[in-house]
Amino acid sequence: MKKMLDIKKANIDKLKAEVSEKGKNITSVQPAIDEINKSLKAYGFTNFTIQPAKDKENHYCIERDDGTMATNTLSEGEETFLSFLYFMQQSKGSTDPNHVADKKIIVLDDPISSLDSTILYIVGAMVKELSKNIRDGIGDVTQLFVLTHNVFFHKEASFIDGQTKKVKDVNYWMIRKDNGISVITSYGMDNPISTSYELLWKELRDNDNLTMISIQNTMRRIIENYYGMLGNKKTNT
Repeated sequence: MKKMLDIKKANIDKLKAEVSEKGKNITSVQPAIDEINKSLKAYGFTNFTIQPAKDKENHYCIERDDGTMATNTLSEGEETFLSFLYFMQQSKGSTDPNHVADKKIIVLDDPISSLDSTILYIVGAMVKELSKNIRDGIGDVTQLFVLTHNVFFHKEASFIDGQTKKVKDVNYWMIRKDNGISVITSYGMDNPISTSYELLWKELRDNDNLTMISIQNTMRRIIENYYGMLGNKKTNT
């Protein structure tokens, strides 16, 4: 039995070595570079590409068509979108051979700042697809947290099919900060967000901890939202 145990341990060590060796290929940045460049081209970012770094293994650089580095000339929106694409690729694996297949929990904290409406829609669609894959048990990501101040992004990322209002294992919370204290309200599977205008009125109705200053600011935003967006008017009152 001891001899058989030694043979089994030797086989395990051999398999571990093979997994580690194959993992070195999986952790290469080239697959991520190919996928990011494909996404950039598909979404209209054609004035730069991602290329493998020449001086560092498993690193990449951002190049213009003429071969110059674009690192310091990207707009804030381009930087944000590029970082998001790379992060999404990282969520599919790891640069560490020992953690390629590890289960992951992802937290996205307002990933759409400085993005125009088109890219905001694309990022929302990618987050929605990731959420669906998690529910279907596809991939190594087991849980996703999305935090955002943007009502439009929230609606895009949480949209299902126009008819289904609730999905199992999808829950909603709202975080409010009053007098320096953050309070989290759970809404279960009921999505509390409809439009920014309705959300402002909901803030007045449901929040019992509003101060006079908070009430004034919320009412000001309601008036600005009503006249500026719904009434297509500008007001200085």
